[in-house]
Amino acid sequence: MNLGAYYQMYKHGIVYSPSVWWQYTGAQDIYNNNTNAPTNQKLPAFGIWNVSLKIVNRQHLLSGVQKVSLTVGVYNVFNKQYNAYEYISSGGYYGVPGELLGEPGAPRTVYVTLNAKF
Repeated sequence: MNLGAYYQMYKHGIVYSPSVWWQYTGAQDIYNNNTNAPTNQKLPAFGIWNVSLKIVNRQHLLSGVQKVSLTVGVYNVFNKQYNAYEYISSGGYYGVPGELLGEPGAPRTVYVTLNAKF
């Protein structure tokens, strides 16, 4: 589930678009590769907060440039530690048979994007 808020403000020819959202994943059954079936064990539910700000300038800054936009996004703002997926290993390449293995979720991540339209 995603739940969020978004807004746009216009000031001096520039559009500011802040947003914030909460991304929730409910509890999931843990799969057992030894039995090829889900178990009664559960991967706990988790939720992470994300924010972004997009700034769009349609004023002519340079010759031939029609529009410039900058987006900054911060994902997993509070650096929550969680496993996005867990399973019981059958051995082989990863782990030993019966071992619970998890794939950690992404830590706090910042993305910056700059776009120019000519």
